[in-house]
Amino acid sequence: MYNYPNILTMKEKLLMTLQLLVKIPKRSLGLLPLPAVPKSAFLKSVTLGFILLFAVSANAQLTETFESGIPASWAQLNDTPGLSSWTTSTDGYLSAGAAFMNPASDNVGEGNIARYYLISPLTTIPADGQLRFYTKQGDLINHGTQFEVRLSTSTQTDLSSFTVLLESYTEATLTTTSGYEEKVIDIPVDIIPGAQVYIAFVLVNTQTASTPTVDTWLVDNINLQTEVPCDEVAPADVTATNITPSAATLNWTHPTATQFEIQVLPVPQTPGPVGTPTDNSFDVTGLDPNTQYNVYIKTLCSSSGSDWSEPFSFTTLRLGTSCPFPIVIPDNGATYTLADNLSVFAHAGAPTYTTIGSDCFLQALLKTSLTEIKYSLAIRLQKMA
Repeated sequence: MYNYPNILTMKEKLLMTLQLLVKIPKRSLGLLPLPAVPKSAFLKSVTLGFILLFAVSANAQLTETFESGIPASWAQLNDTPGLSSWTTSTDGYLSAGAAFMNPASDNVGEGNIARYYLISPLTTIPADGQLRFYTKQGDLINHGTQFEVRLSTSTQTDLSSFTVLLESYTEATLTTTSGYEEKVIDIPVDIIPGAQVYIAFVLVNTQTASTPTVDTWLVDNINLQTEVPCDEVAPADVTATNITPSAATLNWTHPTATQFEIQVLPVPQTPGPVGTPTDNSFDVTGLDPNTQYNVYIKTLCSSSGSDWSEPFSFTTLRLGTSCPFPIVIPDNGATYTLADNLSVFAHAGAPTYTTIGSDCFLQALLKTSLTEIKYSLAIRLQKMA
């Protein structure tokens, strides 16, 4: 269990205030009825109680996008020997603002460690709390940098009080791509809802050489909130139209969300952590002909995101099955070889002959093309100069 020496519940604060004002016996802090008090004292108690109620409520759940820089209510502190400060970058998540730490100019000495804190204002832990934020690092090279999210119930500027480690990441676990990834931290059940806390984002710079060896860190769209379900897109609600050998148009519906991320991958690839931002329509290009693809969609709700949806599948067209998408023989004088089964080029509704050499063609079908004969054939065409 975590200790909260400086934290009282709202009920305790209100009752303690009432006790001081109207001298309520200690037994009234339990379930026994309160004694009668003078009207004037009662009104003072109620008034101050509401003031305290609003004062506690003013420490709202945490939300920050850093669009206007780092707010003055946030603290930026370092331990010795770190000197660099957090600033902002225009390379935000779907925006032009993010908190940014680059301690590369700090030569803290080989074998030494410096920590750089970005600390939130006082905030309230909600029921079923989740801390969500988007993040990325400068590159995917291992510099030995660590990234921590810590919590304190003491004061904003007391670095020694940030003893609760909510999560720690290495460069290998923070992000696996060069883009932003969302991190979701469930607030431990030992941290009671209603607790007043500070949350710190801490870059840990361990210098492993005589010159600085450290990565940079970007943090954006921080939200401390009650866990909110964010429904996935159902595969049945996805459609693929305008399918060609190399492209398709994807559309889907969702009961509430309007923003999503998408990944379109050839089977059997699985989705990575980050997709392409989109609304509920997406034109995908650069596909391979006659290939099955899986579509994965992540829902982006107002304060949370879903997991990747179950895959929706479609297959691109085969070249040569329609006039708009012919098999193009290169005009280079070289031998062109196509090895395929002619049956795959048969038009829709073509008859099927189950036993080659024994089924008889009806006279009316003798005019059919060779594409209706079901056998494998390698075609070698020599384009004449």
